[in-house]
Formats: sequence, C-alpha cells, structure tokens
Amino acid sequence: MKPCTQADVARKLKISQRTVATVLGKVKTNSTARVSDRLRRRILQASQKLGYTPHLYAQALRNKRSGLIGLLQFGATSNLNNLRIHHLTRLLQQQGCMPLHHCIDWFQGNVKPSLDFFHGARAEGIILISPPMWIPRDGLALLSKCQIPMTVMDGMRLPGVPQIRSDIRQGMRDLTRHLLEQGHLQLTLQIRRWKDNPRERSYWQIQERIQGFQDAINAFETKGKNVKGGVFYAEGEQDWRNPYEMGYRAMEQLLAQRPRPHATLCGNDLWAVGAMACCAAKGLKIPDDMAITGFDNDAISEYTVPSLTTVEQQNEILAVETVRLLMERINPPPQKKNPEVIKVPCRLIVRASSGKHSKT
Repeated sequence: MKPCTQADVARKLKISQRTVATVLGKVKTNSTARVSDRLRRRILQASQKLGYTPHLYAQALRNKRSGLIGLLQFGATSNLNNLRIHHLTRLLQQQGCMPLHHCIDWFQGNVKPSLDFFHGARAEGIILISPPMWIPRDGLALLSKCQIPMTVMDGMRLPGVPQIRSDIRQGMRDLTRHLLEQGHLQLTLQIRRWKDNPRERSYWQIQERIQGFQDAINAFETKGKNVKGGVFYAEGEQDWRNPYEMGYRAMEQLLAQRPRPHATLCGNDLWAVGAMACCAAKGLKIPDDMAITGFDNDAISEYTVPSLTTVEQQNEILAVETVRLLMERINPPPQKKNPEVIKVPCRLIVRASSGKHSKT
C-alpha cells in the first residue's frame, strides 16, 4: 500500500498542498497565521483518517534539523547497557529528539554501517555506549573523523570526545572497606584476563578496580591490621550466552587454593551468581565459609540466596549527564568547553552475602 502524502491530504480536502504543509510539515511561512483553527482541525482529522505520517528525511532537509540522535551500543547481552539505553531513550524523547538505536554486535564489531546510517539519516548527535578497546583501527579513524557531535558513556575514551563514566575506583574502595570491616581479612579480587589483547590489561575499568581494592587494603593496614589481598585473573573466553559460567569456573580454581580466601570480590554480578552456584555445589555456606560480592547491582542480585552485596552504577545520573553534554555539543553555549571526563559516584548496596566472617 502506497503511503499517504501531504498531496493526498490536499486532494482529499480540495485545498493547496502548501496549506497542508503549513500544518503538517511545520513549515514556517507568512501563511501560517492565515490557516484558521477550523481548517487546521480538518487537515489534522483528514491526515489521521488517511494514515499520514511525516517524512522525516524531507523535514530534516527542509528545516536543517532532524532531531535524530544515534545510540551506538556495544555489548548486546549486557543488562547494564540495556538499562542505560532505557534511560537515554526516555531523556532524549523528553528533549523532543528521536533516538535511533544500533547495536554494534549486529555488524560483527564493524562501526562503519552504523555511522553510514547515522550520516544518511542526518543524525544531529551520537552517543557511544561502552565502546571497548577492541574497536579496529579503521573504526577508530571513522569515529575520529565523524563530523556529528558525540559523547561517550562508559567504555574507552576517544580523543576530544567528552566521556561520562562511573567512579569505579571509589565503588571498589567502598566495597573492599566494607568486607574488611566485616572481618574478612583474606580477600581475592576476581577479574578477567585478556590473552589476545595487551591493551585490555591497561583498560581503565580493570585498573580502577585494582586501585580501589588496593586503596582500601592500604588504608586498613595503617590501622595495624594484617590483610592479605590478591588479584585472581580468570582465564578463558566468556560465552555471551552463559555469562555465569566464567564466575563458576573461576571460583572452582579459587577453592583449590590454600589458604582459601575469606571473601571474593567478583568483577560483576553475573560472575558472582556463578561463583555462588559453585560454592553451593561444593557444600560451602555464604557468607560463613566464603563471602561473595558483585558489581553493577543487576536486578538478579536482589534475588540470589543469600542476596548479593554489590555496587550500583547510578545509570540514570550517567544518562542525564550524557544527554546534557550532547545537547551542549549540538548547541554549544558561547566559550564553554566540555570537560574531558565526568565521573559519577557509585553506591554501595549491602546485602546478606557479605555478613561477618565466621571467626570474628
């Protein structure tokens, strides 16, 4: 079925197409004031009855504004990113914008199809959500040459592009301090090791986790406490269809160590769920035999048994700051420079999985 156009509405009402365009196309002309309320209502009623929808590309060309904002998401299976997409979409709609969502996983990590689409659609801005370190060099070159204003939420930094991210170091420091205060003085931080890409080992999210972990231990040792803290690098590829398996396998290796740690700080909540399942299979009680914590405050963390202590990344605040900075880059205030990085504090969520150590 051929889509209804403004010309079809004009023929139906036997009026000029320009009069219809004045009402439906939001064309700013001197004739606007001459369209009576009665005629305006007739045009709107007829367009609704005929199934008219505006031609966004034509309006973008005519008004030189599309209102379209590209959301380029990395990590399709991440609940964290899906929640961020939810907040970003709602906030952009409140700004009168139309979000266009592309997931890079649809194109095997190739950013070119998405950028070509955003250019063709005349997107006014792009938000990159958690871009990873593995973006190919040609993809990075395309992003750096992109003339569309951009902001980055989390993920890797791009030169000259503002980034909004969680203060991971502060969040991990608060979490580690909590465990120490509960009497867990032998701690292991569980993070992933990337064998194939040395750049990943210097990734800020990994480094900030390690730094926050060590900050809390160093501060506690100044009080005369004997603390043993180590970093355990989980080996192997993560199956995106089963994000819990990595935590399960890593916990199996940790439980074989002697002495066994009092507490394990998992890199994320999904790994923590896998680690808890492993402990249950081995007959260990949480937190009596082993305290376990996560990171991200995924929805599942509240429903594990016992419920999971974790760190919340305040995704709604991250989204508010991301949209604010993008709007400032699209319509820059005079002589105002966007900051390179904005950090949003994390929030400690204490639940049952980090109770006091059984020997305290």
